[in-house]
Amino acid sequence: MIGLKDALSILDQAELQPDVESVPLSRSYGRILAEDLVSAIEMPPFDKAAMDGYAINSRDKSQQFRVTGVVAAGDFPERAVGAGEAVRIMTGAPVPKGADQVVVREVSEERGGNVYFSSRNAARNICRQGEDVKPGDLILARGTRMGPAETAVAAAIGRGRLQVFRIPRVGILVTGSEIVSPGGSLKPGQIFDSNSTSIRTHLRQMGVDAVFARRVEDDPQCIRNALRNALEESDLVILSGGVSMGDFDYVPDALESLGVRLHFTRVTIKPGKPTVFGSHEKGFVFGLPGNPVSAFVVFEIMIRPFLYRMMGHVYRPRTVAVPMADTWRRSKVRRTTFLPVRLESGRAVIPDYHGSAHIFALPGADGLLEIPAGVKQLSAKEEVYVRLLGS
Repeated sequence: MIGLKDALSILDQAELQPDVESVPLSRSYGRILAEDLVSAIEMPPFDKAAMDGYAINSRDKSQQFRVTGVVAAGDFPERAVGAGEAVRIMTGAPVPKGADQVVVREVSEERGGNVYFSSRNAARNICRQGEDVKPGDLILARGTRMGPAETAVAAAIGRGRLQVFRIPRVGILVTGSEIVSPGGSLKPGQIFDSNSTSIRTHLRQMGVDAVFARRVEDDPQCIRNALRNALEESDLVILSGGVSMGDFDYVPDALESLGVRLHFTRVTIKPGKPTVFGSHEKGFVFGLPGNPVSAFVVFEIMIRPFLYRMMGHVYRPRTVAVPMADTWRRSKVRRTTFLPVRLESGRAVIPDYHGSAHIFALPGADGLLEIPAGVKQLSAKEEVYVRLLGS
């Protein structure tokens, strides 16, 4: 058994070489950039009006200005603004030559072909050419995850296609003769499979669709055959169940018989102690405990960061510092413990929680609270750090 810090170190040191592909910008949401995105243009590409109003020369002290034209966004004025002249201009439109100020519509009155200003101040109301971005500026770094803001700036500098890291092929295997797919009916001793659904939803949250999700009986040959196929079809296999020390936990032996090198098989965490991680020449394997909260927690603290690394992204979960709502105690302190937490009125509230099988404690949880090994009590009002889920 190894500590959580050592397990995470092993995951961080695994050699990964993600492939690269080109995708249209319209399909880049959620993908990880495989290139530094550098601008080839200036932004704005011209001096443009920041407000609706009238473009004039700020040094012109005329009491009235003759309106010589209108410039809308998308136009490009060919005539310069002369003395005693103004051009009606719309937000985003190019500023005519000879003008260096836009007087806003709110202080303007146009009549008889002239415009009069009730007041003028020093505000220029012009976005200068190149004030946001210049050619050669780094817009987005390699490894950036593309979201709405990132796709917007890529579009703003004219990129129609992007180099991104290929999404790994991830397969899911759920072991257990007692497992039944949702929608079926239960016989005595059976339970519905929630883990494959949970894992698949975690993956979709990351922009990954599982290439398969299969259920396997608790039979050593069936498990070995399913694993052999899964290893061939996937870059990452995520198993649930069959990894502990029971009479029907065949997964670790089956993995080793197929040439998988097991880097760890137990970790000093709660829940999730019987967690397995292995590698082979074509990819990687995680074996998760069958209890649903264990599988959920291990995905969050181990698989999510590792899979993002496979996608070329350094994952940094968001945390918030909040006081404990109530005092929490435990009697056994040998393992690092993770608890579901709700954030209520700026405080960390630990819901009614019965242990690693109590999946009904997870809905409504905002994050996970990590209690290090050796810590016996968290006092009310004590500041703690909550790791936000799916961040």
